[in-house]
Amino acid sequence: MHVAEAKRTLGSRIPWLCDTMDQAMKNAFGRAPNSEWLIDPDGVVLARHDWSDPAALRDELARVLGPVDPPTRVEDLNMPTRPPPEAAPSGVVARLQRPERMTPLQVQPKATDGAEPLYAKLRVECTPELLEGKPSRLLMTFGLDPLYHVHWNNLTTEPISVRVEGPDSAKIEPSILRGPDVDVETDVDPREFLIEVSGIDKGDTLSVRVHYFVCNDEQGWCKPIDQAYTVTIDEDPDAGRVIPKEMIPRLMEMMEKGVAPRDADPPDR
Repeated sequence: MHVAEAKRTLGSRIPWLCDTMDQAMKNAFGRAPNSEWLIDPDGVVLARHDWSDPAALRDELARVLGPVDPPTRVEDLNMPTRPPPEAAPSGVVARLQRPERMTPLQVQPKATDGAEPLYAKLRVECTPELLEGKPSRLLMTFGLDPLYHVHWNNLTTEPISVRVEGPDSAKIEPSILRGPDVDVETDVDPREFLIEVSGIDKGDTLSVRVHYFVCNDEQGWCKPIDQAYTVTIDEDPDAGRVIPKEMIPRLMEMMEKGVAPRDADPPDR
């Protein structure tokens, strides 16, 4: 589904390879988030970059295959891009103020046979103190997966509700969460919860149960969803990091120049 949506939005006609759900290819290729590899038909690695560098890649292709004149330009590719479909308005629910430094934790859904898809994906982050067994804050974010073209149902159902449980030594405040009351009928904004936790050590687990309603107008349905997750108090090395919205244009410019964010000056926050 991700590949099909990428082809549709990017106007791509090239063959795609899709990694396994446990990210076997990413792990085998060094776990870099934006790496670039040049491999010949015999499987020999001719060049690699930990961060995509278009100019260097063109030079390496010219060295291996010979130069071309004139070189292909982006506008020569005839790739009609299409925006993602909008299931409902966004920018309706205000986002929470994030703590300065947060670490993503490992999240595992408790799947059952015949279960509904995970229309709302859970991301859990903590301030670094939690991994040292100290009191900390958890940021729990439920984001609607745009692949399913669903939206929250705000006016005819109760808001999203969440229950968080931990080991006997844990103190979780609050442990029962209720989403915001939203005046508009539908939206696709994330639902965020910031909670205080203590008495938890690295390697402990939390149980998260969530109840919410979603609708798909294209298929004409609204339904209640109950799902459960296990959150392990340990860093998730594959979860990436959240980029502040105001930094996105700068990062896009850096990527076009082949500059990795870690090589740039640190942001103000």
